[in-house]
Amino acid sequence: MKKNYILTFIAEFAVLLSQILVFKLSAVFLGKQGFGEYALTRRSISLIVPILLLGLGVGIPRYVAIARARTINPENPESYLISAFSMVTITVFIFLLAMNLLSKEVAYLFFGNQGYQYLIWPIASAIAGLCFHSLAYNYYRGCLKMLPANLLQLVNIGLVPPLVFVLPNISVSNLFSTLGLVWVTTSGMVILYVFRKNRPMVTPMGSREKRGTPSRRRNYSLSELKDNSKQLLGYGAVRVPGELGLMGFLSLPAFFTAHIFGVEKAGLVAFAITVLSLIGSIFNPLGLLLLPVASNQMAKRDLSLLKLNLKKLLKISLGLTFLIVLFLEVFAPAIIKIYLGKEFLEAAKIMRLVLIGAVPYVVYVIFRNASDALYVKPMNMKNVMIALSFFVVMALISSSFAYLVTALCGGLFILGVFTWYDVRRALNKGIKLESGIKI
Repeated sequence: MKKNYILTFIAEFAVLLSQILVFKLSAVFLGKQGFGEYALTRRSISLIVPILLLGLGVGIPRYVAIARARTINPENPESYLISAFSMVTITVFIFLLAMNLLSKEVAYLFFGNQGYQYLIWPIASAIAGLCFHSLAYNYYRGCLKMLPANLLQLVNIGLVPPLVFVLPNISVSNLFSTLGLVWVTTSGMVILYVFRKNRPMVTPMGSREKRGTPSRRRNYSLSELKDNSKQLLGYGAVRVPGELGLMGFLSLPAFFTAHIFGVEKAGLVAFAITVLSLIGSIFNPLGLLLLPVASNQMAKRDLSLLKLNLKKLLKISLGLTFLIVLFLEVFAPAIIKIYLGKEFLEAAKIMRLVLIGAVPYVVYVIFRNASDALYVKPMNMKNVMIALSFFVVMALISSSFAYLVTALCGGLFILGVFTWYDVRRALNKGIKLESGIKI
């Protein structure tokens, strides 16, 4: 397990550095207007992907981990990937078709101007690529095969985005079109490899394999795939509003700014929120492994170690986050001047305001995966919706720009505290799972 944590930290740290580099490259190669378009496009993609994944980003690693841990009535983990791939392929095709047919309306929704409809197809291709990347990555994550999982993450999210800037006459449009094409190709190859390695063969409902005949394939009946799909959707679909709410929570400040103050200033807000997300991503390795590990321990009815580890993780994470935020608050103007240039100095003030919510956001990042493992009910959705409702109500009270960002920080505090409370209650008092097991 220690090796998995080390590999995941290395990969996520490399991805973090890559994202920092990509923002620098976008400022240099795309200009201030292009930088705003790039930042808003990233926010738009982050908002749509969770909808199309149907909550499978948490469902796949949870149920794959449980399937691998079961000794009584064992299941084939690959069958969950087959079911998930089928469902996501259908939803991606339908949604992206509608998105392109309504390109003007979608452009106005995200950018406040129908003239940006030329960005809709690049957005659509990048969305498809990220959806398939998530399927492959989370399957390996559920198997706790973190070496191939982290390699895929490192290539697709760490190496490819900055390399795209070597293309001649780079623009926001061909940047995201290229990313989408590469992500679909690499993720599709990984999924195909998993299928070929396990050589799945779908059989009709009720059919059985003949005894005494050796088989190099694992047979999955349509009945089994149907049951798995229901299980994944029952667990994941109810979490989609929470995922959407979180992305909306982190995207609405930029969208509101785009409609009121223009794309350039909205790009600065989106950048500040991305810095917040990057701080959270430092601790992503902990959460990424917590979900399958906690699910595995839950299946074995042993959560005492999880409780101990969470306490240690919380202390270390909060201390480190406080130091990072303190450093950025003090040196924000100098960092922005060196990183983006003097013309972007306004971003320092916005970043300082947004970073007030970094500590509770890190608490949420760490504990949300433990909550998903412990609860079948979508507790994260409840917490996100409460935080989002607070933000929207407070934002509507005043159109002040500073007030808008302050409302975001208030919502982050609510999100962090509520998530921490749910996990603490589950571990201290025990919760009832869908199987009726008391932990």
